[in-house]
Amino acid sequence: MILKSRKVVFLSLMILSLVVTGCTASNSSTSSVPTEPPPPSVARPFGLLSCLPQSNNGFTYRFCQGGMTSSHDLRVKSFDGVPLDADVTLPATGKGPYPLVVLLHGWGLTKTMFETTAPNALFGTPGLNNIALASKGFAVLTYTARGFGESCGTPSSRTAGCAKGWTHIADQRYEIRDTQYLAGLLVDEGLVLPKIAVAGVSYGAGQSMELAMLKNRVRLENGKLETWTSPHGVQMSIGAAFAIWGWDDLTNSLAPNGAYIDSKNTSNSGFYPQSAGSGADFGIPKNSYIQLLFTAASLGYEAPVGVDPTADIVSWQKASLEDLPGNPATVALANEFRNYKSPYGIPPLASGPSPILIANGFTDALFPASEALEFKAQADKADPNAPVSLFFGDIGHPWSDNNSYSSNASGQEGVNFLSQVMQSGKTPTPTVITQSVVCPSTTKPNSILSAANFSDLENGQIVASSQNMSGAFSYGSKLSQTTAFLAGVSGPSTGTISPTGDPALSLKLNDLGFLGNATNFCNPLPNITVAPSGTILDNLSYSTSNSTLLLGSPVVSLKLSQLSSYAEAIAMVWDVSPSGTRQLITDGVELLHPGVSQATFALFPTSYTLAPQDKIELSLMGSDYPSFRSSITTGNYDVTGIAITIPTH
Repeated sequence: MILKSRKVVFLSLMILSLVVTGCTASNSSTSSVPTEPPPPSVARPFGLLSCLPQSNNGFTYRFCQGGMTSSHDLRVKSFDGVPLDADVTLPATGKGPYPLVVLLHGWGLTKTMFETTAPNALFGTPGLNNIALASKGFAVLTYTARGFGESCGTPSSRTAGCAKGWTHIADQRYEIRDTQYLAGLLVDEGLVLPKIAVAGVSYGAGQSMELAMLKNRVRLENGKLETWTSPHGVQMSIGAAFAIWGWDDLTNSLAPNGAYIDSKNTSNSGFYPQSAGSGADFGIPKNSYIQLLFTAASLGYEAPVGVDPTADIVSWQKASLEDLPGNPATVALANEFRNYKSPYGIPPLASGPSPILIANGFTDALFPASEALEFKAQADKADPNAPVSLFFGDIGHPWSDNNSYSSNASGQEGVNFLSQVMQSGKTPTPTVITQSVVCPSTTKPNSILSAANFSDLENGQIVASSQNMSGAFSYGSKLSQTTAFLAGVSGPSTGTISPTGDPALSLKLNDLGFLGNATNFCNPLPNITVAPSGTILDNLSYSTSNSTLLLGSPVVSLKLSQLSSYAEAIAMVWDVSPSGTRQLITDGVELLHPGVSQATFALFPTSYTLAPQDKIELSLMGSDYPSFRSSITTGNYDVTGIAITIPTH
């Protein structure tokens, strides 16, 4: 998923990987049990797997294949007896113990995602595969998460032990514990060291972040946290983690209600609104992605409805797209996802998490940059020197274009990070790297910055408001350097917002192609006029004769009236060229509660250079279906004032 075309590959794989079987990498495809090589040999991983010498693309290693064949079942039983399809890749020589890296695959995929005969070029992460890492001296564990592939996912794999082998969605009590248990088995065999590394993409990234936050603890099925030991009692911990496109709070990722920000624009950085952190703040569900994620789950093994409250995927889908905020089912869903399927729900240790590098995208519509910022903020509260480094750029899930330069850079940073911590014993100084979003996606970013904290990169801001907006809604006094303050507006200063939004625009902006005409970042739209009904409000504009680097999370404030029921506010910040072509820079959403007269919420972070003579415009809609759930309100609401603050570098 390095180039634009990989968006289609990514989505297709998520849907089809559980339908099509036998599509494995060439180093892991076999129809019979391999023969042990002659001495010297190593102990069989998990007491089951034979390790065969391999040579590909100049790399030599040993591949120890598990899984199912026509005559043998070489899967490994996890802590609760669920059989898992696992492979191990070892360096070409030696008996260990080796440093271990566990590679965790994406949602709906299998262990083969990280098994390749090519040394590079997987999801823009050069060197992050079993062959390249084994050639560096690591032992590599790749396994298929429970509920997918041959880990009870396909009907033919559901043998004894699979009765409850369904997916729990990155649950600390199940999927995370699977990783910990399998690694512990390898430690007890003397094959690997007890301080291990983990890395993953998307679904695997969220799990890597959970493992880093747990550090040396395990979450039991009853929810309690205990010291993590191998089955034979060896104390274990995560030594390093590399997370590519992950989440900190799965509830807020899938149903955002204002974004987390780390900003100098306000004295109270954090979530907007401040109610975040409880089930009551369940926001506006991302319809396109929720449909995709739950469709992929249905192709694997999901729990029957009502049988397992920790894995009730069918009921969760219904609650997320149909129930009102505050409904008991919605609150239960929000708390389940936040407490047991997110790093956010793990109490940090006083020593902070394990050393981790998180690479998230400014243009990622599923797990935006704010998820990484939230993880770092949580860690920093426990330990101000927490070893958390961040990388941001045009990378991630659609609508990202996965800039080739940023993708390769993030991957190389991650592989170097793992090697430095696990093999050299050095923890890098926590650093935040930002690479700006540019088009075309093959272009090197025009701004590459680094600092100790994301907020350190902000040294100015743009503040704009409608003429009748109270000054109390502006945050211009928070910085010594203010780029501009605009009292005027281009377009109406007030208007009525309809729950239907602008269906034509929303279809063009849909994140996922199979639900409409998908867009991506480097796909500017033609000029859009304000709809007569007021469904779009082009309220504020700012232009300059110099280029301006927008860097951070814009904050939008609204004055409201006539709000008698739940409603939605979808704010979008646009770059409008002199010819009228517009590029969506960033957006954000807020669920408005009945009776509120004002609302303040953060948009998702960005790093984007505004060209000379271009202008910024802010639009506001009452619905953005199909990317988000269609509006649950039945009436209009009036906007009597609007303001925005945009951080700059």
